[in-house]
Amino acid sequence: MQKGLNNQKIQQTNRSLILEMIIDRGIVTRKEMIDLTGLHKPTITNIVNELLEMNVIEECEVPRKEGQRKVVGFALKTQKIKILSARWARDFFEVALYTLSGEIIDSERCAVNPEEEIELTANKNLAAIYRLLERHHTSHVLGMCIGVPGPYIKAEKNQALVAGYDNLQKIDIQKYFEDKFPFPVITEHDAHLSAFAEWKSMSQNERNKYNCMLALQSLGIGIGAGVILNGKIVEGAFGVSGEIGQMGILFSGVKNSQGARGKLENYASSSSVKKYVRTRLFEFPESVTLEINEERSYAIIWKYLMKLQEQLPRALMYYGRRDENGVEKNTSKLGIFLPFCHFEHEMEKTVELANGIGLGCREAILAEIKALKNDPKNKTAGV
Repeated sequence: MQKGLNNQKIQQTNRSLILEMIIDRGIVTRKEMIDLTGLHKPTITNIVNELLEMNVIEECEVPRKEGQRKVVGFALKTQKIKILSARWARDFFEVALYTLSGEIIDSERCAVNPEEEIELTANKNLAAIYRLLERHHTSHVLGMCIGVPGPYIKAEKNQALVAGYDNLQKIDIQKYFEDKFPFPVITEHDAHLSAFAEWKSMSQNERNKYNCMLALQSLGIGIGAGVILNGKIVEGAFGVSGEIGQMGILFSGVKNSQGARGKLENYASSSSVKKYVRTRLFEFPESVTLEINEERSYAIIWKYLMKLQEQLPRALMYYGRRDENGVEKNTSKLGIFLPFCHFEHEMEKTVELANGIGLGCREAILAEIKALKNDPKNKTAGV
């Protein structure tokens, strides 16, 4: 843990050290405060008395085994202290009220339209925060943190340059919200916050052992990463550290919305993977269910399933009317799924094999339908 300094000019820093320690450990004794911060006993006494007067902490008995003497420690009065945590995404804004121990008290959510004027969207988001605060006493709200998608550039004007949400760069999110509330407001890249949360969830021994951590996140179009070094977020130049989704991995690859070619997020983001799966679902015309009975179609599918098992034994085949979102459709779909853990080393070659089998199965069923239509003896095709 960071060492404190016995200097009256940095009382706030020392007070923050004590609060952070209590948040991390739950209950802390005066002796532990002295040992872990390096602060002198009178300094610790002053800080503890201040926090007690502020009604932020309270005295409590440290859990002990039978026969041990009573030891008094200090814990947060978490039922009074609250923090606001919000996330502004491409399609929604959500804000929640938490205790310092991480228990959610209440929340508000509203939809976001990327095409809407940004001032109107910001006002709707602000109204959601006000609705939440109206339902609760706000005198003990310590502050609010807002996670935004990236790249989130921190300069004279804080801007979020988000693929698929160009309007978001037209507003200084930090300034807009900090001018509306009496408590501190922090805005940060959502991937950075996710990484920091992972770091905070680690034990003290793990933090001491691993001084650096990299956490990846993909919840939509892009891929973000957060780098934590010695307990602090690595911002990088202008706050764009961790934007690994912008790395070029294929010079001849497809272009994104900004015209950049072969970026990692074009292939590995959650939306890209979903789109990729969708292309692997070979769709049949609606007439298939009318012109060929299930017995004939399943006979063909079984044949190609055996071929799939022979060439790609760990692959999975799907045939049905549900799409990639699980919604029932009028048309049938054939899908071949390749678990990444089994096929990552030869994915391109494997995809070609899977495509060949899938398309072959689809064409075989359509050829069977065509043959049934052209057979003069079969006037009741599909019956």
